[in-house]
Amino acid sequence: NDGRFSFGFYNNSLISTTTHNDETWHHWACVYENTGSNLFTRTIYLDGEVLTQDEKSESYTGTGQLSLGKTHWNTRYFNGLIDEVRIWSISRTLNDIVATKDTPLNGNETGLIACMTLDESMGLTVSSCANAITGTIHGATWRQRNHYVYSVLTNKKTLNPGQSFDYSFQITNDGWVDDIYDISILNGNWNYVIKDPVSGSVINSIAVKANTSQDFAVTVTVPETGLSNGASETVTVKTTSQNKNQYNQTLQVVTKIPTFTFDLSSNNTDIIVHPGKSKNYSIQLNNNGLTTDSYAIAVSGGNWTYTLMNEANTSIISSMTVGAGSSSSFNVHVEAPSTGITNNQTDTVTVKVTSKNMASVNQSMSLITTVQTHSFELMKLSNDEYGSLGQTIIYNYQLANTGPNVDTFNLSITGEKKWTYDIKDKSKTSITTLSVQGEQRKDFYIYVIIPTTGVNNGETDTVNVVGSSQGDPSVTRQSQIITTSPFYDVSIIEPLTPPIVVNGKTTNFYVQLKNLGLYLDEYQASIITPGNWTYEIRNPDDTGSLSSLKIMGSGVESFIIKATVPYDLPIGSTDQFTLKVDSLVNPLSTDTLQLTTQIPTFDMAISQIPVEATVEPSKVFNYNVHIMNKCFLSDSYTLTTSGGNWSYTLRNSSNTSDINIISV
Repeated sequence: NDGRFSFGFYNNSLISTTTHNDETWHHWACVYENTGSNLFTRTIYLDGEVLTQDEKSESYTGTGQLSLGKTHWNTRYFNGLIDEVRIWSISRTLNDIVATKDTPLNGNETGLIACMTLDESMGLTVSSCANAITGTIHGATWRQRNHYVYSVLTNKKTLNPGQSFDYSFQITNDGWVDDIYDISILNGNWNYVIKDPVSGSVINSIAVKANTSQDFAVTVTVPETGLSNGASETVTVKTTSQNKNQYNQTLQVVTKIPTFTFDLSSNNTDIIVHPGKSKNYSIQLNNNGLTTDSYAIAVSGGNWTYTLMNEANTSIISSMTVGAGSSSSFNVHVEAPSTGITNNQTDTVTVKVTSKNMASVNQSMSLITTVQTHSFELMKLSNDEYGSLGQTIIYNYQLANTGPNVDTFNLSITGEKKWTYDIKDKSKTSITTLSVQGEQRKDFYIYVIIPTTGVNNGETDTVNVVGSSQGDPSVTRQSQIITTSPFYDVSIIEPLTPPIVVNGKTTNFYVQLKNLGLYLDEYQASIITPGNWTYEIRNPDDTGSLSSLKIMGSGVESFIIKATVPYDLPIGSTDQFTLKVDSLVNPLSTDTLQLTTQIPTFDMAISQIPVEATVEPSKVFNYNVHIMNKCFLSDSYTLTTSGGNWSYTLRNSSNTSDINIISV
């Protein structure tokens, strides 16, 4: 472990005076020779030359195992590699050693005891090519003569057509001899070049010293044309040891091109332009692929002037670049001729966008431009209305002259026209025409009067407001108005259970009304079919008779009916009468309901605890008596006792006083 070589004898070793740790293979030979006259020579040879030598007068008498790479006491372990161990029964001369030190042996050489080539590469036992002698490995690991580790830094890459990329490979020679490795590319159709990564020169092999690493690169260039969208290619990079050409390793690299895909969209593919004027179509390009792409843009067809502009409309373009998963817009600028065209004449062009990386990926969009010499829009600024009888409703309209020149427009009302209509300007003057400057707007109004009579409940009247250009009568627009008269309706809400009245008494119960219309209404209630008992309609506070009841639209209100019932009628008796409610606003709004009043069926149950009792003479005992009122009205009960010879008294539940009536 101090770098010196030891020819070991028990406590009498021959050790080199120089150190040897240059990490280079050397041939060592140790010879023990009886030279006569009781002298014994020990010699250590290094690479066929004498390194050190001495003479001893003692002969070697040791027995047992021979150790290489450590002492008998398990010290001074050798830190290095051992190969081709040979043991002879003769003391070989320098010439003998030099003659065979670099030559494999057959195993039958004179004086050869053992020849361990150490070619097993695994296990803990090594064999000899002579005499079937074996050796045992302790604490060492195998190192192959020709072994290497082969790796690639990146084995997959996505490239655009025409792009190149260097795949970085590394060979680590962990064998114990220098080696040269041949490199080849298998199964590739694209362009591959093996290079030195530092100089960039083309190579087909690489030299790697033992216990070192060397890099090389494989440059792939993707063809610019002739590829399918999303194509890929897998090649095998093979390395072969020149020392042992049957020893090779392979790695695969996969190069692919992205799947190029995009779409076009526009909020408007047909626009209107005036003669001699221009407008822009805004088109959005969405790159749906996974890589940045550039696109060629072209316009074809059409007779008018079209220009491709950037999104800011500041420069002319013929291409654009969009990042992966991103969107970008461009404009198609169209200019209509100022003369020689007719109203509503159209011109159609096709915008074609093509991926520069993949020409087979393209999208087209048609744009239709219309020139209008006379055009306008009729806009209703008010919603359809509900109105009361006799009410005047005003609808606000706006006429936008979208043509280039001043125009006068005829205005009229068509449709049902059951009610009264008038068209007026801002000054409330009735009009039938309206003049508007080019690309300007003016307001006007539609007045509708709902009659006070002859209108059905919730009736509607539908009309159209029609406008036409005097400059081109074929250019017309219309807008619909629906006006609705009030809808009045009422409902008497039927009670869930019949109203309960009491024998010989006056009882109040409530009746609810719901206004089914949208407007405030006022109602009168009356009994149109009286019953056998007496009924009076009272106001909600029961302070007097009900004259009328006002209810908001969709609202609910109540009033009282006071019922007076004769005395001594059978329990469970019923009576019927019919109630009618009429709207004071619209006679068509009315409702009737037949109501049934009922005298309840009175019932009760009595029980006691205990049922029987044993009482000592002169003692007092209390029975607990329980009364259950089975009617849904409160009731009072008269209490009496009868029979018996002893003294019985009816007491309250707290046993504090006598009673003869109880209310439940």
